[in-house]
Amino acid sequence: MTKQQRGKIVLEFLTDLFIEANADLHVGTLTSNWCRLVDEMRLALGKLIPFYTPEQIYR
Repeated sequence: MTKQQRGKIVLEFLTDLFIEANADLHVGTLTSNWCRLVDEMRLALGKLIPFYTPEQIYR
């Protein structure tokens, strides 16, 4: 893999992170490192992260 190809992959990764962090809603799983990274970025930007799990229905 060339340096240019690696650079393109990194830019695509950062672009996806920027778009997801600034979106109105993000749906993901708490066991995914990517989703946790997006959630942390959203918290850093001051956005609320309302967690919903199916178990909340039964409480």
